[in-house]
Amino acid sequence: MPQFDFRNWIKDQSGEYQLDASDPDHLKLNTEYAAAEINFYELENEPEIAEFRIYNHKDDEVKFFLHFQTDEEAHAKSLFAEMTEVLVSLKEQQSTQILLCCSAGLTTSFFAEKLNETAKTMDLDYVFSAKDVNSVYTEGFHYDAVLVAPQVGFLLKRISSVLQDQLVMQIPTQIFGSYNAGACVEMVKNALQERKKSVEEKALEHISHDISNDKTLLIIAVMPDVNGSWIRYRLYDHGRNCLDEEVIKKTITLHDITDIIDTRRCSCNGKMDIDAIGIAIPGMIIQGRLEILGSIRRMSELDLQNGEGDGFHILDYFKQRYKIPVFINNNVNAAAIGYYGQQDHYKNIIFHSQPVGYKSGGQGIVINGNLVEGAHQSAGELRFVINHLEEVKQIANVVRTPDEMVKIVAAGIAVGCVSCDPELVCVRSCMTPDMDEIRNELKKYMPESHMPELVHITNIDEYVLLGEMILSLQSMAGKH
Repeated sequence: MPQFDFRNWIKDQSGEYQLDASDPDHLKLNTEYAAAEINFYELENEPEIAEFRIYNHKDDEVKFFLHFQTDEEAHAKSLFAEMTEVLVSLKEQQSTQILLCCSAGLTTSFFAEKLNETAKTMDLDYVFSAKDVNSVYTEGFHYDAVLVAPQVGFLLKRISSVLQDQLVMQIPTQIFGSYNAGACVEMVKNALQERKKSVEEKALEHISHDISNDKTLLIIAVMPDVNGSWIRYRLYDHGRNCLDEEVIKKTITLHDITDIIDTRRCSCNGKMDIDAIGIAIPGMIIQGRLEILGSIRRMSELDLQNGEGDGFHILDYFKQRYKIPVFINNNVNAAAIGYYGQQDHYKNIIFHSQPVGYKSGGQGIVINGNLVEGAHQSAGELRFVINHLEEVKQIANVVRTPDEMVKIVAAGIAVGCVSCDPELVCVRSCMTPDMDEIRNELKKYMPESHMPELVHITNIDEYVLLGEMILSLQSMAGKH
């Protein structure tokens, strides 16, 4: 029985799309509102693999993704039908859906009508709907934005905490009271445009007066954890993320980093298509030499010293190997700069990173917009003091419970607070996500009126990558 020819079968199909078959290994189904990619991969002695991926032009998000072997004809055809059904259905999702909510939904229904009329005259594809506030927690997920009426403004924080992927705003009293539809639509338009910007774009806007962002940088972040380590890397072209990959394996060594760079070089026919390399790693980097001491040393899964021990000149190693500028920074320092760079509210922050199971955390410190590293690059190295603090002396080096970790994190934050009195502390600690618990523990060290704001961070890698890009650009411009 002849093998099913899935590629040619697809070419014979038709639908509400334009087929681009110029590359037989990478077919495309194009519409005005979305695009589907069908990629084929051959494996030795195995059936061919097909990959389906749909991008929505509205927000550039992936709406459909899967891969499968193409040897079963009925299965392959059914998956193609499912994929094209999703592709066509995205046409109905192109309008920006905005929900207005108040105590009963009656007053907002009238305002929603005016907003729809105004949006139409402004040639904006916005659709405004109105519902009572109690339904927002279940139905708000289906909207791009949620507008909260002034009379239920006290619920704004709660609604925002539930609808974390939506834009949530309170309608100003003056706008709502006068039914100023034009001002409200303009407010929503500006907020949606600002939200659509990536954190990289926002950060580069803040620092553009200091450094040039016309470079292509390969940024690599290495992060340890109790269950192993991982590497995430990005290619930034003029500040825009154009490649995002990850390496996850039990043991991370220096050669895993060189494999990433060498693979990039091979994909460019042996030539580097980047201006510089930025690497964020654990430990202190003192004049290009790497020192990893204390609790990290117990983690055999992480070895970045090429077998040479503390003091390995990691910077020279990479510069001599690749002959282009290389910048190496502490990963938590990079995270601090990354968080600082994408916001414009705080001038003084601490980024506290506490990997799962670790007693010794690390802190990146930014004061008046400048990274503080100290004379020996040891600013924020809590391992020098944590075991001398009375509250945590009796806790083992491997932290087992959240209650123990709360004590450790709070003690570390207290040390940072008395040294630089930050406005905000970012807390990366999977074992202690409740900031109220940490705040209560901090009361042992300082009055509540002197405590900084605390924000829990779950995606430290985003800030490490962004911060390392900023630090690398600053170094190239002689600013760091």
